[in-house]
Amino acid sequence: MPNVVYSTRAYAPTLERPEGALVYLRTAEDNDALAWVDMDGNSVTESQFEILKAAECAPGAPALPRHENHHEIVAKGVKLIVETERSVGGQLGRPSGARFRTYERLRSYLAAVKGTLFATQDLLKAFEDIHRYPLVQSATDILNRQLKGGISDPALAELVIALRTDGRLCRVREPAVAVVRRCAETPHDPDWANHRHSVPEDSYDPVLSLEKGRIPALVPRAD
Repeated sequence: MPNVVYSTRAYAPTLERPEGALVYLRTAEDNDALAWVDMDGNSVTESQFEILKAAECAPGAPALPRHENHHEIVAKGVKLIVETERSVGGQLGRPSGARFRTYERLRSYLAAVKGTLFATQDLLKAFEDIHRYPLVQSATDILNRQLKGGISDPALAELVIALRTDGRLCRVREPAVAVVRRCAETPHDPDWANHRHSVPEDSYDPVLSLEKGRIPALVPRAD
């Protein structure tokens, strides 16, 4: 397949799942990412399962003419993926590491149980801690074993809650206020990127949404 592939098919939008673009992207960090954005570039869902189900298409399904704003919508999806990777992936370590994999599993799980009793405050706090702080070594070992053993999402959620309750999940640190103030006051500084890297991880809020690469895109739309 060429580096850029796109297609359009019929889609019956709903209020919660509007028409837009499904974007697959192999990022500059060599990560595979999926996004579903609406016509304004807003994330529709972060559930990888839902995105893949929306992309499901029978072999004989007819293709429709490309939407007039197709490439603009796809560009917004790519921007969302890149911004998410920069804000999440860089400080979570290697994609194969326990912290990164646990964060990604919990992010998908929280998207799936959003609005239900399973999305507890304890789970949200543990999820935020994993984003902000490095794991304790014992937590890394435990999570690696459980992930390798095929732990389910609900069981993984219970595990991180228990570890956090026992104070064995993350190494929590105080933010360096002076450094944060410097960054906040100099957003147009040419060395802004260097200043930003000096800010501790716990000064950023988690971004729940995933530069170059392959960008096949499917734009579901209504007839």
